Amino acid sequence: MKKKLRSFLNGLGRPKKKREIEKQIKELNKRKAELKAEENELKEIGRETEEIRDQIKEIDREIKDRYDKLASLEYKEAMKELGQEEKERRMTLTRLKAEFKEEKKEKKRLKRKLENANEEIENLKQDKKDLAKQINEMQSKIRDREMKIEQKKSIIEEMKKQKSTEISQEDSEEYKDLKPRVKMLEYVLEKYSDHIEENEKKTIQEMKELIQPDNINLREYLSGVEEEDTLKACEQAYNKIMKEIESCEPLPVEHWMNIKSIIDEKITDYEDRAILLCTTFRHLGADTYIVMTTLDDNERIPIIQLNINEKYLFINPNDKHQFRKYYGTIDELKEQFRHKGKKIKKFNYMYNDREYKTFEE
Repeated sequence: MKKKLRSFLNGLGRPKKKREIEKQIKELNKRKAELKAEENELKEIGRETEEIRDQIKEIDREIKDRYDKLASLEYKEAMKELGQEEKERRMTLTRLKAEFKEEKKEKKRLKRKLENANEEIENLKQDKKDLAKQINEMQSKIRDREMKIEQKKSIIEEMKKQKSTEISQEDSEEYKDLKPRVKMLEYVLEKYSDHIEENEKKTIQEMKELIQPDNINLREYLSGVEEEDTLKACEQAYNKIMKEIESCEPLPVEHWMNIKSIIDEKITDYEDRAILLCTTFRHLGADTYIVMTTLDDNERIPIIQLNINEKYLFINPNDKHQFRKYYGTIDELKEQFRHKGKKIKKFNYMYNDREYKTFEE
């Protein structure tokens, strides 16, 4: 019996691979089970089982030995994997150090570039201030000229209405002198138009910032508007602005007036009056926007849109009309609205101090 067991154990050999060890442990457990069964049979017939127990003990030692070898093999494999991971980690660390070094170099380069850019920006800011000062002075002179021209035009129109046939020599000579001044004004505007437009161009955010509902000058100007109803307050403010502040067609160069200048000078163009009206209505708590539209002849004009429940009210800052003249749905207003006989072809975009929206084609 012992020789048979020894022959079985010798047949197992000394495996090195995990799979072979696991296979042999399985065979040892199978052999152990067979010996257990044989031991039970001998007990039932009253025969001695000591030899079988010795064999079972020897198999247990062999199983333990195999498990020890299996654990040792797994430990070596784990250590090998850890070594590989450590090697990879070191390679990664070396690569990251090199990348970090390059990033530091790039950071220094960008920092120098930023410093140069900041210096250039400061220089440009100063240049912009100087140019803005010159433009403001020029605009003030242009505005004075415009007001004088409008005054002269009013006198001439009044005289035409009265069908006056007598014009004094002094007035006639003064009007003749005005013509070259107007030509000179047009020449100055054309000459400096690029400079003016370069400094007066506005981004979307800057356009929104022109609408200032909390402007202190506007508050003082509207101090007499005391209506509690928002729409009535807007109507009262509208009548005040249209009566007290004159307006004209936009100049051939892009320029913008602030709220204080409009109120102080009592004159503005249609686009700036749209900003003043929108600012006023927002100050009074209305839900309102400036809507840039295109007319039938492709002329672009701004209008004011007040949202009233599920309907709307349009204000044409380019024309003096009754406050509630254009009231209804958007489709109705598009059909009703007229500017110098022209209808609205399309809506381009709308904005106020809070948001900017475009219209889908």
